[in-house]
Amino acid sequence: DAAIRFEKGVDPNLQVDALKRAALLIKELAGGKIASDIVDIYPKKVERPQVRLTFQNLNRLIGIEIPKPTVHHILTALDIQILEETEESLLLSVGTNRADVLREADIIEEVLRIYGFNNIPMPKTLNTSLSYSRELEPQVVENTVADFLAANGFNEMMATSLSNSEYYDSEDSSLVYLQNSLNVELNVMRKNMLFSGLQAIAYNQNRQNADVKLFEFGKTYFTYSNDAGKHYGENNHLALYLTGHSAGETWQGAQQAITFFDLKKAVHKVLYRLGIRKFRSDFCEKNEPFSYGLRYKVGKKELVSFGAVSKGILKQMDVKQTVFYADFNWDVILEVLRQQKLSFEGFSKYPSIRRDLALLLDKKLTFGEIAQIAVKTGKYLLKSVNLFDIYENEEKIGADKKSYAVSFIFEDARKTLTDKEVDKMMKKLISSFERQLGASIR
Repeated sequence: DAAIRFEKGVDPNLQVDALKRAALLIKELAGGKIASDIVDIYPKKVERPQVRLTFQNLNRLIGIEIPKPTVHHILTALDIQILEETEESLLLSVGTNRADVLREADIIEEVLRIYGFNNIPMPKTLNTSLSYSRELEPQVVENTVADFLAANGFNEMMATSLSNSEYYDSEDSSLVYLQNSLNVELNVMRKNMLFSGLQAIAYNQNRQNADVKLFEFGKTYFTYSNDAGKHYGENNHLALYLTGHSAGETWQGAQQAITFFDLKKAVHKVLYRLGIRKFRSDFCEKNEPFSYGLRYKVGKKELVSFGAVSKGILKQMDVKQTVFYADFNWDVILEVLRQQKLSFEGFSKYPSIRRDLALLLDKKLTFGEIAQIAVKTGKYLLKSVNLFDIYENEEKIGADKKSYAVSFIFEDARKTLTDKEVDKMMKKLISSFERQLGASIR
C-alpha cells in the first residue's frame, strides 16, 4: 500500500476537504461545534497542470478515430476540465489528484482505458521491423548460462545482499555497514558470494538434503578511498556451490562423493559454453577461503577462482561436509566476451593422429605447464592435449618425481598428415619438455 501511495502521490489540495469531513464527523458523532472559519496557510499552491491534446495524436496512438463527443464525455467524467477547444486540439486542466497524468500520452492512455481496450479492433495485417545488434546483451548471456546450468543439474538460488559482519575480518575497512539495520545479524552488505551460499547449504543439510548443486547471479559490495574521499563500489558475480554426492542412491553401486574435479568440469563447461577457451591457471593462495583451488586469468584479470572451502569457514557456518565453490567475476567475463570475435570453422575432412608420451617430471610441475608448452610448440597442428594417467612410486622413480601419461591429437585441415610429419612434431615437443621442464621420457 505504501508503494502505491509513494508512486502515485497524494493530492496536495485534498487537505481542506479532509478537514471539513473530519469536522462534520466530530460535530455529528461527538457533539462538537464548528468554532471558526477555515484558515488555510498555503503560500505556494499547487495548480492544476495544463496539457494540450491533439486529436491527430489521439487517433494515431489508439489506432482508430474516437468521436469527439465521446472524448469530451470521458474527460469530463475523469475531472479533466476543457479550458479551450479548437478543431485540432483541446487544452486540458488535470486534477492535482492525478500526479501520474502530466503528458499528452498520459491523457490518451486515460481515454483509451475508459473507452475500453476491447473496443479497439485488431488490424488484419501486422507490420514490424527486424533489427540485429552486434552489441553484447548481458541479460541474454546471463539467461544462456542460467539455462545451461539448470540443464546440468544445478538449481538457481537468490539470496539477500545483506550479510553478517561476523563472517568477515573485524579489521576489514572495505565492508559496507548499514546504519539502521532492522536485524542485528544483517548489518553489512555482502563482500563475497560464499557465505550466502553456505547458509543455503546448511539449511538444506539440516533438512535431510545433503546433495546440493546451486548457482547464483548476484552482486558484492565494498568501499574504497582515494584522494577524492570515500567511495562505494559493486561487482557482479556468478557463484557455483557443490556438496554431497554426484548422484542419488541406487541399487547398482555405492554413491560417489562430489570432488574438486566435478567443480572444475562445471567451470570449464560454463567457460566453453561462452566460447572462452584461452586462459591460464594459477594455484589459489592458502589464505584465501579455499583450502586448495585454482584461478583462471586472461592477462592480469581474473575470470574465476574455485576450490574446496576451508574447514574453518565450514565450521563457522555449521556445514558438516566438504563444499566446493566457484566464484566467476562476471564483469570480467562480459568484458572478455565483448572483445572476442566468434567465427565458424568447418569440420576437417582429414583424419587425426594420436600419439602418447610418458614424461618423468619434478613433482612440483603441473599438467597446465605441459599443456601450455605443447600448444606453443604444436601451433595449428595440435588440436588437443590430455592427461590420462599419473604414476608415483618412491622406490622406482624417486620421492620427488612423478610420471605424466599425456596424449596428443594432431590434425591438418588442409591435408592428411603423414607419420613423418607427426614424428617431427613429437621430437619438437620432447625437446621443448626436456629444455623447459627438465623432463625425461620413460
